[in-house]
Amino acid sequence: MTTPFDDVKILDLTWDLGRYVGRLFGDLGAQVTRIEPPGGLPDRRAATAADATQREPAIYEFEFLNAGKDSLTLDLASAEGRAAFASLAHDAKVILLERGGPLYDELAWVKQQAPSAVVTSVSPFGRSGPWADAPANDLTLQAAGGIAWLSGRVSDAPLRLPGVQATMITGAYAATATSLALYDTLASGRGHEVDVSAQECIAHSLQNSIQMWDFEKKVSMRGGEGT
Repeated sequence: MTTPFDDVKILDLTWDLGRYVGRLFGDLGAQVTRIEPPGGLPDRRAATAADATQREPAIYEFEFLNAGKDSLTLDLASAEGRAAFASLAHDAKVILLERGGPLYDELAWVKQQAPSAVVTSVSPFGRSGPWADAPANDLTLQAAGGIAWLSGRVSDAPLRLPGVQATMITGAYAATATSLALYDTLASGRGHEVDVSAQECIAHSLQNSIQMWDFEKKVSMRGGEGT
């Protein structure tokens, strides 16, 4: 059966917020290759930790978000590893990068290796701006994006939703943006750069909260209007 992304090759260098992007593309037929340094990326190391209390939650998350992907180890600090990546990038239609992961800080070099590809960068707050380098995790991103503010009872403190909500929401939005860019790339041969902020993705997912402010200048509350 033909799938939407048959023959689309994707290089996935993500380790947290961007992992769901490759999973979604893989489910729709793309050939997704996850590239890791020797010793693995942080999510693999967490999933193989000696401490079972750390390992057990991480392993299910790792297996779900990376299901269907091929895996390749490359030492991108070596000339041989970079040459191997450049060869793979030549045939790739999409390259997924993430802040804190391999080659995120070498965007210009990556684009040189794949000028006709979509290069999508995923980060907590985007590549530019005052928070570009700010630390973040799922809890702080749920708070910064506003979803924690809308979770729980109005009489109680905001709540963090269970699971890796920042990863799932960001992945869905990043996959959509990448698909739109890929549509043009496949038609025109032009490469594109996509910059995805997890905070902005979460804020955009808050039902009608943005519209409540735009039209009525009301801040939505958990358990109240707009939740």
